[in-house]
Amino acid sequence: MNSFIKNTDGLNPEHKNQLPVLEKEYQPPGVDRTEITRLYADGSLYFLFVTGERTGNEKWGAHLMVKKNAIDKIRNVIEESAELSSDELTGNYKGLAIWRILYDNTINEVVTTIIPASKHIIFKEIQELINHNIVQK
Repeated sequence: MNSFIKNTDGLNPEHKNQLPVLEKEYQPPGVDRTEITRLYADGSLYFLFVTGERTGNEKWGAHLMVKKNAIDKIRNVIEESAELSSDELTGNYKGLAIWRILYDNTINEVVTTIIPASKHIIFKEIQELINHNIVQK
């Protein structure tokens, strides 16, 4: 069964027991670092950066907000992606993104390459909706 990252250190109290709308885990090529982004229904956006192996001592940070109208659009895109499956990957890929999305009380995990294949272009759309609608809390 798919699940979100268990670490809740650094999250605001109201988010510690909530499931996020989505979580993206990304390891840039050539870098020994994992970048994790988490978005909640109220628009709260968190980041977790892990260098090397996860120790469990990492803390979520950068409490930003995504505008409400963008959250609604993201939810619509998530509905379109609910049945997507991961890319068929062969070889040793660098720069994979693992998207965990919550839809209908189920967490769907989809693995994509840095530049998503055509069936996964919606993840680019989600990322752009987030990037273009961030505001300071």
